[in-house]
Amino acid sequence: MINMIKTILIFLEKLLPNLKDFFEKVRHSFTYNLLTYRDLLDEVLNCKPMENYEAASVIKDELSNKIKLRVVYLDSNNEPVKKPTGKVCGFCLFARNLDDEIKDIFGDKKVIIIK
Repeated sequence: MINMIKTILIFLEKLLPNLKDFFEKVRHSFTYNLLTYRDLLDEVLNCKPMENYEAASVIKDELSNKIKLRVVYLDSNNEPVKKPTGKVCGFCLFARNLDDEIKDIFGDKKVIIIK
């Protein structure tokens, strides 16, 4: 069900680009039961900033009842990409569980870089 809602919100983002930030916030307010690596990559690619970016850092925070993944886009100097307003380009995802592929990639680390 969440994937269907996400698909609709992505479609609306493209149809109404002026409301892209709103639709992204709504889409990222959901909590995945199981977040797959493919879901993570899809979100990173769908939400990429219009500005040039080289990579995305993903920071894992384990909360009491879910996992928070904070995605921040990085430039060629590994500095956060900022919007004209000065706000950092990125978003958060929430999940109750991560699939084995994400767990393997993180290992015992709290941060990974996706290029």
